[in-house]
Amino acid sequence: MRTFSRKSPVETWPRLDGLRFQPGPAAGLAFLLSRLGGSGEKCVRTTMTRRSWIGQVLVVSTALLIRTGNSAERLGRNGKILLVRGLFNVFSLGLDDLAAQLSRRGYNAEVVPAGLSYTVVDDVSRKYANGELKGPLVLIGHSLGGDLLPELANRLAAHRRTVELLVMIDSTFPSDCPGNVRRCVNLYQSNFSPEWFRVFRGVPIRAQAATTEVVNVDIRRLTNHPDAAQLDHFNIEASPWIHQMVIAEVVRVMEPPSGQAIKGSPSPGVPSGAPRY
Repeated sequence: MRTFSRKSPVETWPRLDGLRFQPGPAAGLAFLLSRLGGSGEKCVRTTMTRRSWIGQVLVVSTALLIRTGNSAERLGRNGKILLVRGLFNVFSLGLDDLAAQLSRRGYNAEVVPAGLSYTVVDDVSRKYANGELKGPLVLIGHSLGGDLLPELANRLAAHRRTVELLVMIDSTFPSDCPGNVRRCVNLYQSNFSPEWFRVFRGVPIRAQAATTEVVNVDIRRLTNHPDAAQLDHFNIEASPWIHQMVIAEVVRVMEPPSGQAIKGSPSPGVPSGAPRY
């Protein structure tokens, strides 16, 4: 019989002292955007709020929609997994492979474009309400898709729907995790962008409620892993290493040990708040 550790895979990653920055394309793009933004901090603060950033990009992303996403739905295990792509629906294609791996395990996994994510979430809420869907709900997103996850969770909260697991993969403008999320894993890459320019910066997040367990993982600190130095914003979601970690988190939620319920903060030794790993 298969057994599962109560400790999450990301919690077994080493916590390293000191940080060597390894800026990649994402960091370079952040610097370029900050230069194009005008006269520094004041310009960015007044013209690039989180809501306006997401709103403007969603409009463009929807207008340039290429396809409506890959549905890997299967009549297998209970639950639903939504994977939200990033900008323009042409990035974050590594999520397609991740969804395919989850589908092969029998999970009901679906990849959706950022521009259609609100509509899909509303449909998922309806299906849970009428009994078409049962079991844990998981949200996974990369880049802009990761930015949208807290908004989508809030939308689900309006329908009294709990999100068992939320995984943000290198979000560009992350916000804190809503209270209807039981566990949030934030995989990010710190870089040299100034503190006031949060877009593309890679930062830890916090929980809005004590019932939410938040685990922040700075990939830049995991220098002992051979893939860490090779990752950047534009390939992290396609990394087999990252896929392995995300799948293990999904299995932890979808297939808990017999008789053990998954609750907020179930693993001993996980710091509260927003630890920087």
